[in-house]
Amino acid sequence: MRRVTLGGAVALVALAGAGPVLAQYDGVYSGQVQCGPTGGQRVPVGTIRVTVAGASFTYEVQVTGGGVERGNGSVTAPSVSAGGSASGGGLRYDSSYSGQIMPGSLWMTGSQVGTFAGGVRGDRQCSIGARRG
Repeated sequence: MRRVTLGGAVALVALAGAGPVLAQYDGVYSGQVQCGPTGGQRVPVGTIRVTVAGASFTYEVQVTGGGVERGNGSVTAPSVSAGGSASGGGLRYDSSYSGQIMPGSLWMTGSQVGTFAGGVRGDRQCSIGARRG
């Protein structure tokens, strides 16, 4: 009985300590998404808004020329990972990203696979940089 109580107390202390650590990342981050062919020059393709709350986040990209990408992700500081999809403006793709978060900024790299402007099908590599505030 005593071991269970002691183990439970230790677990609660560990969880309580994780909350404030993740809270330092909470907030809204805004930035740019740049994409291009593998190994090629990346160009801006949209603006991103990321809302971090604890161990998860949601994001939305306003794609230049029309369309919106939406998705969600997880925070295991300092790592982040996300996935989503986009539609509208002649595009339809699925995306996956991973990267790092620091108090005040985040960056991710990943890929988008589907149909892009002009009906071009394929995949492209992307990078995301955003700042809180």
